[in-house]
Amino acid sequence: MAKKSKGSAAKSKKKKKSPGKDKLAAQKHTSARSLAVEELQSRLKQLSLEIEKVGEQASKAIVRTEAESQRILQELDNKRAAAQEELNQLVDKGGTAFRDLSSGFGKAVDDLEQAIKKAFGRFS
Repeated sequence: MAKKSKGSAAKSKKKKKSPGKDKLAAQKHTSARSLAVEELQSRLKQLSLEIEKVGEQASKAIVRTEAESQRILQELDNKRAAAQEELNQLVDKGGTAFRDLSSGFGKAVDDLEQAIKKAFGRFS
């Protein structure tokens, strides 16, 4: 019977916990958890700021790209207008003037074709 008493006494010792120790352990756990949550919130806030910066840079890049695209399109339109003007002059002239102007028109068309190829390369 003595053995049972010791076992019962050991169980009694294990069951008895100090309420102060439990409360202290719970406070430590809650404090560590709170610190971890605060750290995660801080990291997420920092990442949100980084996302905003990326968005600003992307917006600036879009504006630059759009401006560059408009410049290229304007350049192509100017070259097309120059080629059209060369063709109009070519139609109005005859003889020697026709031969002289046709070489200028050929150069204007070649220049326009090269500019179009270059533009396709940039936009592809």
